[in-house]
Amino acid sequence: MEIKDTEAKKTKKVIKRKTTKFCIIITLSIAIMSAAIVYQMDVTPFGFNIDVKISSNERLKTVVDKERGLIPLGFIGSITVATVDSGLLIKEDFNWIYEAFYRSRCFKKFDFSDAKVENYTVPNDAFTVSGEDVFSTDKHPMRNLKEIYMPDNIISVGENAFGTCENLTKCDLPDGIKEIGGFAFSNCENLSIKKLPKGLTYIGESAFTNCQMLAITNLPEELSFMGRDVFSDCQNIKITELPEKIESVETQSFFLSGIEKIILNERLTYIGEKAFSYSGLLENVVFKSEIAPKIDNTAFVDLNNINIYYPNTWDVVPRALKFSHIKLIEYDVAEGVIINDKKDGDSPSLSGVKISRR
Repeated sequence: MEIKDTEAKKTKKVIKRKTTKFCIIITLSIAIMSAAIVYQMDVTPFGFNIDVKISSNERLKTVVDKERGLIPLGFIGSITVATVDSGLLIKEDFNWIYEAFYRSRCFKKFDFSDAKVENYTVPNDAFTVSGEDVFSTDKHPMRNLKEIYMPDNIISVGENAFGTCENLTKCDLPDGIKEIGGFAFSNCENLSIKKLPKGLTYIGESAFTNCQMLAITNLPEELSFMGRDVFSDCQNIKITELPEKIESVETQSFFLSGIEKIILNERLTYIGEKAFSYSGLLENVVFKSEIAPKIDNTAFVDLNNINIYYPNTWDVVPRALKFSHIKLIEYDVAEGVIINDKKDGDSPSLSGVKISRR
């Protein structure tokens, strides 16, 4: 009898807890809908959509607070900001977004495509605190932000700008961007970008490290520098050719990447430590430089069997290419034909370099 009474009490407690939670949800829903009517705001299942305009000397925090009234920040799902007169978005505004929506479950979108940004640059540490350890266990406080829209006149994205946005899926990069700073999008695992800006000249260290959904197939022609680890652990990229202005492939640039074949340009002078290591799909590499570049001995280790094409102008084949999993194929630069193939089988056709058997 006592056992039955105890079980009945437990059941009543469970029902009471569930009923209380249900009542809270209903009450909050009614409050949100009422607030939406009072403040005449758009509301979605993710929260309120707030549209604001910043004029001269105004800050984003001030205008958002004025617009939202009594609505808690935790109920805001998106912010769209425009600037009027001499209004300007500055680093303080970006940092406020980070502080206000730190770990917010509702905040999904930040649209500043109609805003003028100071120096036309998304500032360093835009969505982080300057000096914060980006590799700490709490490195993704903006994990629910999914969409970012920036103006067409942006010319630079600063260091560590959006590296805390783990679930960022959409962030189209305007063609006018010339520089992307180090760690700018690092660990944005769900970021889907298919092309980089046409005017891009510089990509900093680890700018796209661990961007698993990055689907880039080409690098911009104007690109002249890529930092170390730039596309490390980007398993969906299919880059096939190195732009002519690039002179070095830095340490772990394509480490654990998804590239399958790549043509290395004529100006290349250096390939760093583990630059292409663990890229399991890589099958063909073509060197075009007349003089053999300096290659770290680990640049092509931990790969499956690959074909490496090198020009007959090289005096010596670097030691880094003399591993059992590498099939060396010498070709005539002038005639574009294979001279020496140490193993039987057809040589693959790579666009950009005409290689055929004599």
